[in-house]
Order: sequence, then structure tokens, then C-alpha cells
Amino acid sequence: MKLVSLGSLLVGLWQLLKDHQLDAWKAALTQVAGLSGWDSKVTRPENMLIEEIVKDISRKLNLNHSFLNDYQGMIGIEKHIEQIQSLLHLESEDFRVVGIWGMGGIGKTTIARAIYHKLATNFSSRSIILNVGQEVERAGVYHVKNKYISELLGEDSTSSGLSLKSTKALLVLDDVCHSNQVKDLIGTCSNFGEGTRIIVTSRDMQVLKNAEASKIYEVKEMSFKDSLQLFSLNAFKQNYPIEPYVDLSKKGTTFEVGATEMAEEVTASDGDGK
Repeated sequence: MKLVSLGSLLVGLWQLLKDHQLDAWKAALTQVAGLSGWDSKVTRPENMLIEEIVKDISRKLNLNHSFLNDYQGMIGIEKHIEQIQSLLHLESEDFRVVGIWGMGGIGKTTIARAIYHKLATNFSSRSIILNVGQEVERAGVYHVKNKYISELLGEDSTSSGLSLKSTKALLVLDDVCHSNQVKDLIGTCSNFGEGTRIIVTSRDMQVLKNAEASKIYEVKEMSFKDSLQLFSLNAFKQNYPIEPYVDLSKKGTTFEVGATEMAEEVTASDGDGK
């Protein structure tokens, strides 16, 4: 049997492709080359390897299921996800920190969790730490750091000799209160592997600047149109108020700074369609 190298076959095929097709193929092959898999020499016997593969696939399917169930249909959430995803530049293999900034209760955590669940399967490992400021105050910075490291690398990371540089990770640090918390938790980009993305949410713009976020996304107040739609969905189970409650609903749908998505859901649900 005559053996032909994969490279020579690809060269012959590329000569038949148009430029835009060639670029797409190159990008896809580059992405595939950066994906991590399972080493049968590390995980033995074979049944344990198969079990690990099944667990990983199940975890990824559950993440996608969670996103579909919990976040799709939320008013305005897709717009936030699309804009933040563009700031993350997932096609790039560099290390990148992106900040999410906004007042308390405006939806930073909800958006960060939605991004996490939607994009998690693009990464070899992932971790999300909620209420970082409170967790650091309660248990200390090293507890929080060890928590996300164990989630990114697995409980046996110490014995296996794995490091953060060996994995393309997605890390979300939610509600960081002080600049020193970011510094203590993530250190420098040299600690992480290529393609790693870290999302930090905070009410303090300076925290995100000190975290050296390449981009900072501001979560602004919900527009009157979206706010009215949200109120109507919860109060009347449709996108617009029913007669004769149109004017009353518009008056009750606040466009003030303090009006949050959660507050409107509670207010509208209390109405129970009445």
C-alpha cells in the first residue's frame, strides 16, 4: 500500500479552492489544532478513559441546555451577549481580560452567567465564581483562587503536574470589589494558557482598569421599549399590555435609574395578570 502524507493531500486540495474557502479552511484547521483532547497513556485503563470522555461531553451538553432554558427569551439579553462576545475576540489565541461594568442590580451577573453558559464549550476548562468580593472577605483570597484552579484543572491537578498554562480556560469573576482582589486572584497573563478569556464584573470602573481589561462593556439601563415588554410578559403573558391597561402599564413601567430587570419581574408578577 502506498502511503501519502496528509500535507501533500491538503496542498493538492488547496489548489482547487478559492481564496475565501482556503482562508476558512485554514482558520478551522488552526482552531482544531488548538483543541485539547484525551491522552490514552495518561488515563488508564480504557474504561476509565471512556468514562472521562462521557462525563466531559455530558457536562458540555448540560451547559448548553442550561443556557437554552435559563437565558433565551430574556428581554435584551441577546444584545448584551453579542456585544460582549465581539469584545472577547474568540478567534484570537491571545490572553484577554474583558470587564463588565454597571450599577448594582442592573444585570451584570445575569449577563456574565449567560455568556459563561453560552461560550463554555469553546474552552478546554471553565469556572465561574460569583460574589467574589463577599467570598474573599468570608474565606480569603487563596480559598477563592484554589476554588477556580481546582475547577479549571481538576481535583487531581497537583498530582498530575498540570498548570493553568496548559489549558485554554474561561474564567468569570463576578462582583469584584477591590483592585487588589483581581491582582491576587489572576496575577499576570503569563500564568494562563493561550486563548484564555477572563471576564470580570464590577460596580467600580477603576477595578476593571486596574485589572488591565482590554475592553470594558457598560451595562446601561433597559430602554423604555424593552422595559414595557418585560413588564407585559410578566403581567399579561404577552409582549404588549392588554386593553384597558396600556396607559396604566406605561405609567407603571419606570425608566428611572433605580428600575432593574429583577424589580420589574417581581412587580409585574405580583399583578398576576390583573
